[in-house]
Amino acid sequence: MKKIVSTLIAFVLLMQMVFGAGFFFDVDEATPQGEAIIKMADRGIVDGIGGGYFNPEGKLTRSQFVKIVNNVFGYTQAGENKFTDVKEGAWYYDHVRIGVEAGYIQGIGNGLFAPEDLVSREQACVILNNILKMELLPYYKEPKDAVSSWAKEAVLKAISNGLVSLEEGERFRAQQPMTRAEACEVLAKCLVDVDPVPKIDLNQIAEEDLNLRINRVISAMENKVIPELSNEKSKQISRKIVENMRLYLADKNHDYKKASEETFAIYKTIPKNDREIFKDKIQKYNTLEDLLILYDFFFIV
Repeated sequence: MKKIVSTLIAFVLLMQMVFGAGFFFDVDEATPQGEAIIKMADRGIVDGIGGGYFNPEGKLTRSQFVKIVNNVFGYTQAGENKFTDVKEGAWYYDHVRIGVEAGYIQGIGNGLFAPEDLVSREQACVILNNILKMELLPYYKEPKDAVSSWAKEAVLKAISNGLVSLEEGERFRAQQPMTRAEACEVLAKCLVDVDPVPKIDLNQIAEEDLNLRINRVISAMENKVIPELSNEKSKQISRKIVENMRLYLADKNHDYKKASEETFAIYKTIPKNDREIFKDKIQKYNTLEDLLILYDFFFIV
């Protein structure tokens, strides 16, 4: 029996050597969640549970989520302990103090943090919004299931910025615990930048990178979004966005903000249902990174 166990351990170690730290038997890296888990594991941000397994559907406590958040955003400076239920000597003591110092932890009230409680999906959205200070972009549908009033704004911002998405029946399961896989899928999107911000200053982006991202949006609009739109005014709006971007590519002094405001004014005149369809297509065919560029050329008002 010991020989079999030793052989299995050796096999797991060999797989990790071949495929990297992010090799897990229970993770399909061909899926978005699997890809995110591998990305997070390869960067040393998350670990498996041993034996070559990750346990994607396992739940996270609030303290475990804070530890991962600190790792993702590189927070290391610990502040004072504000919570009576976070005791010195607990494994999460410093992690919670780091979250306090970073400014994204408020606790659950009455001086409590509830470190061993499971983190809910809406709590995760609030934490991320505290860090990212997200804008509410007009690319979202509201969940049809319950969201706590204190978390509603953060959940809508997370949805509109593409950090999270609605499920079948436009449900979000806001009050249900977040799984290990879901946490990786959300937080892996924050690894694009050390300190990602939802509002983009085009002048601060290297010209080559900016041109590449604008051209990606143009391609998505022309080849995917416009062909799937049936409303002619929605198509007109899409073409105006593309035209605005092309003019900016040709001349960086082009007043794209004025053109954006004019296009957005047209957008507000189309029926609500057509606006929802338009937003769905925009979000479907553009990455979060590119949506932030698109925001400057359309919703900058």
